[in-house]
Amino acid sequence: MTESDGRIQVDTQGHTSHPKIWAGGDNTLGPDLAVTAMAAGRKAAEGMLSSFSLWRRIRKQT
Repeated sequence: MTESDGRIQVDTQGHTSHPKIWAGGDNTLGPDLAVTAMAAGRKAAEGMLSSFSLWRRIRKQT
């Protein structure tokens, strides 16, 4: 799903309405700073890892 201005709708972890697709950065937030896009990408990556049950194992190793 998309917002009225064309941005992709995501939840707080960057997950889209599709069960296997995450998104982050300018395509979800609109034009912004590079650091904001990187933070959104990191949140999406954390969401993916959590979805695949890998996040807990990785956090234990660090």
